[in-house]
Amino acid sequence: ANKNFDRSLIELAKGYESGIAGRRDYREAVKLYRRARVSDDSRDNSPYFQATFHLGRLYLKGLGVSQDTKKEAAKGSVNKALVEMGRIYEEGRYINKDLNSALSYFIQSKENGFIDSEDDIIRIKKKLEY
Repeated sequence: ANKNFDRSLIELAKGYESGIAGRRDYREAVKLYRRARVSDDSRDNSPYFQATFHLGRLYLKGLGVSQDTKKEAAKGSVNKALVEMGRIYEEGRYINKDLNSALSYFIQSKENGFIDSEDDIIRIKKKLEY
């Protein structure tokens, strides 16, 4: 698949997600992110990873996905996903670094009962000089 086409799909999906494309439509955004993931590419800046990141955010929020998908995600490794999202924000992988967002994801994971997030919370608070 053409990388530029995949990147265009991602930008269009972002437009539907934010409402810039005329109307906010999370289902359409999910569909477009999924199409952009078709060509797996292991490079950090690949459309595959970018689409996966944005799709993961929508899954975590339960936006644009069916009730069955939400239940499946809740039964699965949601805490691991929250921790991974925290690390993505902490390290600035695929997106701009945002320590406050990272902290929010780690706290949410801890509130879900994942006590291993405590170390991540302490580390981020030190970086933010809490």
